[in-house]
Amino acid sequence: MSSGDTLNQVRIRFDSKDEAIAFADRKGLDYTVEEAHKRRVTPRNYADNFRPRPR
Repeated sequence: MSSGDTLNQVRIRFDSKDEAIAFADRKGLDYTVEEAHKRRVTPRNYADNFRPRPR
């Protein structure tokens, strides 16, 4: 199976933002830095899964 859009197929992980920026600079790549959003998790009980949600 092949795809013309390889952007969705490549994943590179770095330990820090600085390492990622250094990699992009070395390779001559354009980049945009977006800060990660804090994930908000609200604790819920199992019974909450069956309660009607307010709209």
